[in-house]
Amino acid sequence: MNNIQTFFKFHPVEKQRYTFEIDNKLHMIDSDFMIGVILSSSQEEQEEVMSMLHHIKNDQQTIHDMLKHFAVLYVKYQ
Repeated sequence: MNNIQTFFKFHPVEKQRYTFEIDNKLHMIDSDFMIGVILSSSQEEQEEVMSMLHHIKNDQQTIHDMLKHFAVLYVKYQ
């Protein structure tokens, strides 16, 4: 198991559903889904995310803020 898999095994502690609007459309994405997207990404992308997570440490709200930001990007660029 690599570092990012280990991190997401324990964080975030509580799951959340991220709700946001883009182009007048409501989107809802679960934290578990975004973690799955990250874990299925390339090694290079995982290393980028891991470098961000090192700065966050165990701040649960910041982890969720980051995952929500990734969810918005995921929807915008799909």
